Amino acid sequence: MDITRSFSFILLLLSVIVAVSEAQTFNCTGSYCGECTIKGPDCAWCRQLNFTSMSRCGTVTQLMNAGCPSESIVRRKRSRVEILQADPLEDGGNGRESVQLTPQHVKVYLVPNEREYNNFSISYKVARNFPLDLYFLNDPSFTMRGLRTQLQQVAQSISDEINKTTTDYRFGLGTSMDKVALPFTRTAPTHKQNPCFGTSFLCDPPYSYIHRFSLSNNVPGFISAVNAVNLTANFDSPEGLFDGLMQAMVCGSKIGWRSKARRMLVYATDINFHMAGDGRLAGILPPNDGKCHLDASGMYTMAELQDYPSIGHLRKVAAENNVNVIFTIGGDTRSQEEINRIRTRYYDRLAAILPGAAATELTPTADNIVTIVSENYRRLRETVVLEVKDLDTTDIQAIRFFSSCYSDVPNEIATCTGLTVDRQVDFMVIIETNLQVCPAMRNLTFNIVPQGSEDRVQVDVEWDCDCDCEKEGQVTRAAEYCNRNGDLKCGICDCYTGWTGAFCDCDETKPEIEACSGGNSTEICSGVGECQCGMCRCENDDVSGKYCECDRTKCDIPSGKDERCGGQGQGVCDCNTCRCQGNYYGSSCQCNDDLCRNENGTICSDKGTCDCDVCRCTAGYAGRFCDRCTAANCTENPCSSQRQCVLCTAFLEGTLDQTACQEQCAHVEVVSVIDPADNFCRFLTGDGCYVEYTYDIVNGTLAAVRVRGTKVGCVEAANLTTIGVGIAGAILAIGVLLLIIWKLLTMLYDGIEYSKFEREVQNPTWERQENPIFKECVTTFQNPVHETNMNGTDTEKGMM
Repeated sequence: MDITRSFSFILLLLSVIVAVSEAQTFNCTGSYCGECTIKGPDCAWCRQLNFTSMSRCGTVTQLMNAGCPSESIVRRKRSRVEILQADPLEDGGNGRESVQLTPQHVKVYLVPNEREYNNFSISYKVARNFPLDLYFLNDPSFTMRGLRTQLQQVAQSISDEINKTTTDYRFGLGTSMDKVALPFTRTAPTHKQNPCFGTSFLCDPPYSYIHRFSLSNNVPGFISAVNAVNLTANFDSPEGLFDGLMQAMVCGSKIGWRSKARRMLVYATDINFHMAGDGRLAGILPPNDGKCHLDASGMYTMAELQDYPSIGHLRKVAAENNVNVIFTIGGDTRSQEEINRIRTRYYDRLAAILPGAAATELTPTADNIVTIVSENYRRLRETVVLEVKDLDTTDIQAIRFFSSCYSDVPNEIATCTGLTVDRQVDFMVIIETNLQVCPAMRNLTFNIVPQGSEDRVQVDVEWDCDCDCEKEGQVTRAAEYCNRNGDLKCGICDCYTGWTGAFCDCDETKPEIEACSGGNSTEICSGVGECQCGMCRCENDDVSGKYCECDRTKCDIPSGKDERCGGQGQGVCDCNTCRCQGNYYGSSCQCNDDLCRNENGTICSDKGTCDCDVCRCTAGYAGRFCDRCTAANCTENPCSSQRQCVLCTAFLEGTLDQTACQEQCAHVEVVSVIDPADNFCRFLTGDGCYVEYTYDIVNGTLAAVRVRGTKVGCVEAANLTTIGVGIAGAILAIGVLLLIIWKLLTMLYDGIEYSKFEREVQNPTWERQENPIFKECVTTFQNPVHETNMNGTDTEKGMM
C-alpha cells in the first residue's frame, strides 16, 4: 500500500521550511570517511590513493576541483526506511488472529545533519472480531445493590450486544470498598464482623478489594459470581475503590488480561473517592507501590499498609497496561441531581486525565448498564489515537503524525474517530532530528501504539554514520599500500597495533609504555602527549621533556610576583620544581632567611629557627628575632633579674650593698629620659612609686640597662588616708540628706491626703447618687401607635 503521493505536498512544504530555517554553512572536516560525510549535506570524501592536493574531506565541488575523480568521491548517505514486517490487516475469527495495524516492524536509518525529513506510512482498520476483555469493578455497598441485581439479569444481554461487534469477548468481576481502619471503617469487633451491625442487614466483613471472577467467556459462571456478592459497608462517605482499580490493572495474570485484546474496566459507584494522602488520616504513610498484592483468595493484602494511589499514578499504570476505564455513577438512594453533581465534579475530571476513559450515569435501577457498556465499547472501537511509547532519548527531536481521516487534505493529527470495519485510515509518520554528530548510542527502539490497544509498530532506529568503504567487503585487509601493516579503508591506512604513519611504516612494535615512558611510569608520554614512532610529541608548549614529564604550570608563582618561582634572581622552574637562587628557598622560592637576621647578623638570635621569613622561637623566648626571654623562671629575664641593680644604682635601695652594687651593676646607667619603645620594664616599689627602665641584648647577652633617675606615679600614704576618710564622710552625708528629703516628702503627701478626706466628709455627695445595680420594680413602656400632645394627653396615630 502506497500513500506517499497523498502526502507529497506536506513533505515538500516541510522541506522548504527546513531549507529556510536551518540553512547554514557546514565545515567539512574529519580524519576518516564517516566522520567527514556526516558534517553536512554537501560533504564528501576522496578515496583515491595518494591524494594530497587538499584534505580528503570537503564538498564535492572542492574535491573535483582538486583533482579527485568522480568515481573516487564517497558521497553522504541519505536517511531511509526498511519495512521488516508488514502482515496485512485481518478481521480475525475462525482461528485467525486479528490485525488492526500495519506494518508491525520498521527500521529507520538516520544520518546526522539531515535536512530532509524521514517518513514512513502506517495503516489502521477496525477488526470485526478484535478480542475484548471486560472487567466489572463494583461498589458492594447497600446503595449499589441495584447494579448487582441488574448485572445478574442483563449479563446475557450485554454478551449478546457485544457479540454484534466481536465474538471474542470475556467477562470478569471484582468488588472494592475501603481500608479496614478508622476513620474509613469502624474497627470495633462487632462492626468488623458485621459492618451493618444495628440494622436489619447481615453484611460481609469489611474489605478493601476482592477479585471474584477471572476474565472468561463463561457467562453463567460470571452471573454466579455476581450473585455470590454480599453487601458490605464502611464508615465515612468516600469509597476506597482506587485501591481496587490499581490492583485490577496491575494483576494481569490473576485478572486474566490477554496480551492482545481491548481492555475495558467498568468502575461503578455512587460517591466520590479517596486518593493519595488520605491514608494519613489512619496513620498509613507509605505510598502505593503500584504492584500486585493479591493472595490466593483474590483479596488485596496491603490495604492497611500502603496509602491510596494518586491520580497521576493511576494514569501512568492505565497507559502502561492499556486499560480503558468507564466510570458509571448511580445508586438506589441518590437523586438524579446528586448523581449529576458527583459525576461532573469528580468523575468527568478524572476521566479527562486517564487515557481512553469516560464517565456516565446509571439510572436508579441500573437498567441502562447494557447501553453504557455497548456505547463505550463502540466509542473505543471506532476511535484510534496514536501514541509514541518507550522513546527515551533526546537524539530524536519530534515524531509527527499526518492523516486525512477527516478530509481529503492531510492534517497534522494523531486521532481519528468514526471508524468502521469497512474504513481504513492511513497515517504518515515523520521523524525529526537535530543531531550534528553521531551519538554514542547508535541504535534505539520505540513503539507507535493505538491508545488502549496492544497493537504496535516497532520502530528500530540506527544512526548510519559509517561509509560503505569502511565496512566489511570493501576493506582491503593487510594492504600492500599499507606495507601489510594495516587495512586500507576509503583510501587511507588503518594501521595495526605497533605501526603508525600514513603508510603504517613507523614501527612501534616496541611497547609504547617502554618507548615513551622510560619504563618508570605507567602512562605514555605522562598522559599529556602522543607516542609517535617511539618518541613523545607533547600536547602544548608548557609541557616538555623526553617523556613530556615536565610541566611549567606545576611551578607556583610567589605572592606579589608575576613569574613562576619569582623569576630572575629568585628562582627558575626546572621540570615541575622551582630551583631557587641565592638565599631564597621554599616550594616557589618565596622564602629568604635574611629577613630573620638581627642587626648582629645572627638568625633568630640563635634562639629559634627561620621558617620562611618568620622566626619560630624555642620555648621561653619571644620577639621578632627571639631576643626576649619570656619564661616565668627565666633567670636571664632583665625585667626581673635587674631589679636589685636598678634600685641600688639609681636610688641606693634594695638588698645589695654598695660594694656588691659596684661589682655586679656596672652595666646600669642612670638617665633622665628613657624610650618605652625599647625593651621596657616597670615595677612597683614598697613606697607606692614605679621604677622604669629599658635594656639592650647583644648576641643573646644583656649589654646595658638604662634606668629613669626619678620614680613615677608616687602617692603619699598620708594623702591616701585623708582621701579615704573624705570619701567615706561624703557618702555618709549624702545618705543622711536623702533620708531627710524622703521624710519631708512623705509628711507633705500625708497632709494633702488628710485635707482631701476632711472636705469629702463635710460634703458627702455619694448619698445622692443612684446605685448602679438597683432596678425599679415598675417598668414603663410607650405605646408606639400613640403619641403625647403638648398638653400631656394621648393622641392616637393613624394606621395604614
